[in-house]
Amino acid sequence: MSKLVRYLGIILHLQSKKIVRAEDIANHFGVSVRTVYRDLRALEEAGIPIAAEVGIGYSLAQGYYLPPVMFTEEEASALFLGGEFLKQTTDASHHKHTVSAIMKISSILPRDKKDYLERLQESVSIHARSPWLHDELSNNILELIQKAVVHRSLLNLQYYAQSNGNITEREVEPLGLVYYSDHWHLVAYCRLRKDYRDFRADRIKAICEVGSVFAKRPNFSVKKFMHRELQMENPVEVRLLFSHSYSRFATSKYYYGLVEEVRRDDGIAMTFLVPYLEWITRWTLSFGKNVTVIDPPELRKMIAKIAREVAEMNEM
Repeated sequence: MSKLVRYLGIILHLQSKKIVRAEDIANHFGVSVRTVYRDLRALEEAGIPIAAEVGIGYSLAQGYYLPPVMFTEEEASALFLGGEFLKQTTDASHHKHTVSAIMKISSILPRDKKDYLERLQESVSIHARSPWLHDELSNNILELIQKAVVHRSLLNLQYYAQSNGNITEREVEPLGLVYYSDHWHLVAYCRLRKDYRDFRADRIKAICEVGSVFAKRPNFSVKKFMHRELQMENPVEVRLLFSHSYSRFATSKYYYGLVEEVRRDDGIAMTFLVPYLEWITRWTLSFGKNVTVIDPPELRKMIAKIAREVAEMNEM
C-alpha cells in the first residue's frame, strides 16, 4: 500500500468515527503506531485539520469533510448484495432506508459501473425468508430497538411466550440487536426477571419507549453474552420425542444442535448436543404437550420448574 493511499485511508477512517486511537489506525492498516504518528504529522503539515485529545485519540476538526469518494465496482456490488439481504430480513422501516441508500450509491456511479450494477440487480435474487420460518415483524420495531440500544432508552414491551401462549409485559434495558438462527433478537436486561434475556423480535407484540434513560452496564458485552450462549466446550446430550404432527415445526433443530433424527411409531426421536441445558429448555417448553423429554431427567425438572413459575405468575 502506497503512502498516498494510506493517507487517504486515514482521513476516511477519522471521518467515519468520532474518536480514533492511533493503535486502532495501526491495526487497521497493518503498520506500527510510530508510522501512524508520522502519517498524522504529515497530514497536519499538508493542511488537514486533525484534532488530538491526549490519552483518548484523534479526530477531524468539526466541519471538515472529504468530498464523496467514488465506489469501485466491487464495493458497489457488495453494498447492493448486503442491501438485498437486509430487505429480506428486516422490517419496513429498514427496507425503505436500504432502497434509498442503494439508489444514492447507484446515482453517483459512472455509466459503465451503473450498467454493471443494473445487470447484477436483474440476475441476483435472495430468498432469506421462509413463510413458515418467519413471522412478520411489526413495522419499525427494529428501528425503534436500534435507537433505544444506542441512546440507552428504557423500553416497555409485550412479549409472546410460545411455551404457554401468554403475553407478558416487561420493562427492559436494551443492550444489543443480534441476528442469528434466522431471526432478529433483542438482548436486554429484564427488570421483571432481574437477569439478562434474549427476546426474539417477531414475538414482541407491542413496544414503546418509557421515556427514561438507564445507566450503562460497564461489565456487560453483547459479544461475550452471545459467545457464552453459542459456545460448546462440554456438550450435554439431550433426547426429545416430538409428535409426528408437530415435528415439522421444529425448524430450529439444527441450530439447537441436532445430531440424530429417528422416526418411530410414537413420534420423531431427536438427539441434540447442547452447551448447557438452559440453552434448549425454553425452546423445548415452547412445544408444550407435543414434545416429551426422554433424557436427561434434569431437563424435565427444569421445564417443570419454569412451568410452575409461569402458573404462579398467572395466578397473581
